[in-house]
Amino acid sequence: MTTQTAIVTGGATGLGYAIAEEFLNTGANVTLNGRTRSKLEDAAQA
Repeated sequence: MTTQTAIVTGGATGLGYAIAEEFLNTGANVTLNGRTRSKLEDAAQA
């Protein structure tokens, strides 16, 4: 079995965050990218 990796741009909030959550729900590894470090850190903790 191969684990997929997704890179989500704008993944700290909104649609990008929702997409990242769905990838996580399928068991994928997710890397978030965005402009605001604090928002990215909050998203990663969630």
